[in-house]
Amino acid sequence: MTITVDDSKIETIDQVKEILKSSDNLQFKGVTREGKYRWVSQTLKRFDYASLKKQAKGLVRVYLQRLSGFSRAQITRLIDRRLSTGRLIVTAQPRHRFTTPLHDGGPATAGPGRQRPSASLGARHAASAGARL
Repeated sequence: MTITVDDSKIETIDQVKEILKSSDNLQFKGVTREGKYRWVSQTLKRFDYASLKKQAKGLVRVYLQRLSGFSRAQITRLIDRRLSTGRLIVTAQPRHRFTTPLHDGGPATAGPGRQRPSASLGARHAASAGARL
């Protein structure tokens, strides 16, 4: 079952307090991460987050956490990004991965599906090193 919540009428901190009091057992989740990011950005803009006092900012943070399902740390990162860049977009971060060895011509290592270096290779290196002495 999908329930759509229209929170565009919530414009004051007192209204946010009332929602937080009444929604202790509720947790709302957005359909996609892009949708959640868009909603967080719109909410920060609607409340003019940068100009709020410290206590009001805390209430807006809790409101964002509860309704989006994001953690406190994630909300902090999103708010910082929104305040510094003026927008929130989902970015795909590049993953750091080890390079995979090539099967024909690349470094061969022991493991499933990989070949070990041949014994003749070691013999060739030993023979050439001995010849130099």
